Amino acid sequence: MKKIGSLILLIFLLLVGTSWSQESSGSLEGRIFDSRQKAIASADISVKSDSLQGMRKINTDGKGYFRIFSLPVGKYTVKIQHRAFQSVTYENVTVRLGTTTSLGEIRLNQKTAEIYEITVTAEKPIVDPVANSLGANLGMETFATLPVERNFRSMLSLSPQVNHSFYGDEVNIAGSTGLGNVYFIDGINVTDPVNARTSTDLPYNFIKEIEVKTGGYEAEYGRALGGIVNVITYSGSNEIKGKLFGFFTNQNLAGTYRPGKVKQKIDSFSTYDFGLSLGGPLIRDNLWFYLAYNPTFEDREVEIPGLGLHQDRRRSHLFAGKLTWQASPKTNIVFTALGDPNTHKRISQAFSDALTVPNALTNPDPYLGEISSGGYNLSLHIQHVLKENILLKTAFSQSRNSDNDGPATQRGSQEPFFFDFPSGTLSGGYGRLLKTYTYRSAAHIQATFFWGDHTLKTGIAFEDNAVDGRAENLAGQEGQIPSIIFHMGHSQYWAVSSKKKASVHNRVFSIFAQDSWLVNNRLRINAGLRWDGQFFIGSDGKIAQRITDQWQPRFGFNYILGSPGTQKIFGSFGRFYEQIPLALAWAFYASSIYHEIYYFHDPRINPSGGFIIDRSHNILPEVKNLKGQHFDEFTFGYEKRIGNDFKVGIRGIHRKLRQAVDDGVDPVSFEYIIGNPGTGNLSLLPKFRKKYTGLEITLEKPLGDINFFFSYALSKNHGNYTGLLDTDVGWAQANITSRDFPAQWINSTGLLPNDRTHVFKFYGTYHLPLGLSLGAACILQSGTPINEYGTFNVPGSVIFLRKRGTGGRTPTLWDTNIRLIYDLRHLMKTSFRPKLIADVFHLFSQREAVILDQLHYLAADAQGNQIQANPNYLVPSLYQPPMIIRLGFEIDF
Repeated sequence: MKKIGSLILLIFLLLVGTSWSQESSGSLEGRIFDSRQKAIASADISVKSDSLQGMRKINTDGKGYFRIFSLPVGKYTVKIQHRAFQSVTYENVTVRLGTTTSLGEIRLNQKTAEIYEITVTAEKPIVDPVANSLGANLGMETFATLPVERNFRSMLSLSPQVNHSFYGDEVNIAGSTGLGNVYFIDGINVTDPVNARTSTDLPYNFIKEIEVKTGGYEAEYGRALGGIVNVITYSGSNEIKGKLFGFFTNQNLAGTYRPGKVKQKIDSFSTYDFGLSLGGPLIRDNLWFYLAYNPTFEDREVEIPGLGLHQDRRRSHLFAGKLTWQASPKTNIVFTALGDPNTHKRISQAFSDALTVPNALTNPDPYLGEISSGGYNLSLHIQHVLKENILLKTAFSQSRNSDNDGPATQRGSQEPFFFDFPSGTLSGGYGRLLKTYTYRSAAHIQATFFWGDHTLKTGIAFEDNAVDGRAENLAGQEGQIPSIIFHMGHSQYWAVSSKKKASVHNRVFSIFAQDSWLVNNRLRINAGLRWDGQFFIGSDGKIAQRITDQWQPRFGFNYILGSPGTQKIFGSFGRFYEQIPLALAWAFYASSIYHEIYYFHDPRINPSGGFIIDRSHNILPEVKNLKGQHFDEFTFGYEKRIGNDFKVGIRGIHRKLRQAVDDGVDPVSFEYIIGNPGTGNLSLLPKFRKKYTGLEITLEKPLGDINFFFSYALSKNHGNYTGLLDTDVGWAQANITSRDFPAQWINSTGLLPNDRTHVFKFYGTYHLPLGLSLGAACILQSGTPINEYGTFNVPGSVIFLRKRGTGGRTPTLWDTNIRLIYDLRHLMKTSFRPKLIADVFHLFSQREAVILDQLHYLAADAQGNQIQANPNYLVPSLYQPPMIIRLGFEIDF
């Protein structure tokens, strides 16, 4: 009967789902020997934790080895028993997200008489004996004591080879732009499906642990050209626990912002949020719940030069919920819901093009927008032990999000967006209306087999990403006046009028298999193969493009030096493909009305008489044998534990772009082309090239009253392709660069815009007496390369007037942030744990320039000669923020 029940459950899991979710747990392993170094078979291993429902048990194999998979993240008590040997209990064993905690080689004493059980406190830095990936884990006990922004993504830049970006794409990982990262929360892919620019928003108070994978990850992980960010939120437990929190700052707690080219002054601002979380048992050891809610309020009085003050207001409602159910001793089910709906009355230009940052505005309407975005994510995860050596996991998730962006005023909706390049003056209307709704449905099934010295994993997955929306560049009455107009100089005007309404999909199928082979007590080999197939569905419901030749071999090794868990050398090779966001499909696999119009008079006065280039298109034809965008990667590293307090590491990584997917323009027909640059139908463009080489050195002391993490990264990022974010012009459309013509690629090879040669980082905490804690996070980093751009004959596009990256560098940056925490339990007798918090960000900020206007000339004549020198050439567009203080409290109960 039990076999029939297991078979029925297996069939059910196969029917439920076929992207698999990311790992939301960790593992524990060790080896048991006697005093003569003989392996002890059939020893009983049992683990308990506040994070675990019930107790997990396993027996050692004939070699004395045990490994317990899929343990919820937390601190564990591990008990080792055998009828012939003295029992040993390990306390405070930390299991991290996506890693394996090793207890090393454990020796049991022969039981000659009734003696007391041995108890060992196991807190010490460990070296993961299984994984060969690069990255870092940030647990709640670490980031809760550090000065970090409210959004969990702000914490990623604490990790080596993860750098904050000032271009709006948040963080760059291992030389990529932020659009190459993939984000998971509780196993749900929460990355923006259209541009991959961001993810669902949650405060760090909801987060239990963050894992950042920057390279070397196994075949079960994929779809990213940057890094993989894996987050888990809190779960319930057998005790009722909760937290109340709130944070506040305003202009009275901040220095003066240094304005860039646009003298846009923030007259006053306030940012505050509060929240509550609660978790506990509905049925002890069987059904737990967790609920959390965090409304946030952001208000700014922004002065538009010469046009008075305007209120920028944003409201967000962040929530998370989880039910954890042990349906049977072998089956666990987790249901998760989280979301971040928000509205924003924004005072900012609708277009993020770095070339159209104005010097002045004649009316505020181009900056007055109303935005609503965000949504919700739901998932169901089922884990079942089919046999003692077979573990099954399956999951299903759905996400719904919106992104609506339109004008806030009547004038903004009726007049065209007008930019005058010679004077840098902006006027007219908002210029666009965007209403998009994105959907993602995902399902997976994964099986883990334990077979002798091999741990085999295999899985199949499916993910359907969709965007359904309407986009149009607003025009005058019934579109008679073009919606976007650029005055190029003299009597030359260039205008755009466009409109689109469509629904497109990217349906992704994946399969992987990998083996972790423990060759002997010291050597472990990880090998695997992954395949992803991408099928783009056009607005007509048919397959518009398929990319199927995406085989990804992965190989890695770990060699243990000395005692297990103390030191190792490791390395890996892998091929990694991008899951192409929907921006490409939305642009080219749906019918579009798009007109470029050239005038020799002002079209606002008379919209007739222009030379029209009709670049409207239907669904572009499928490109046969289109190769997916991918890179090859090599990593190598060494880690060592020093005593019981420190861990050092040195790691290297080299990534080389092998193929890209992008668009271009046929120079004869001016029709759009999709392909692999440098080959086939895009042979008119050069092959996209990008190489990243990085070396990182780390020193870590994770435990005790003083704990810290120091890292140094030496790197070089070189090529002719900036990545999925076109930082040359600030264009955030993945796989759609602004350089569509061969002339734009001359001099384009060199140091890329996010190259930072040296980056030093430090963060740590000092727990002082009487309940006072001091946390600090510091960074010192090289500036980024400067280019000299000229104007191409298509607005929003540039050419290189000298070799890329040879115009010098932006200033070296340093930043210091501190957090003071005072635990009030030392002053009052209460079961609550109230804490007062003061964060100081950008202490002693020099407000250095971080982005410069690198466009040297504003126009080109008919022969392509550069004319009209830009008076703002090398003038900063953006500076570091000033010092700011944030006050807060947290009450645990």
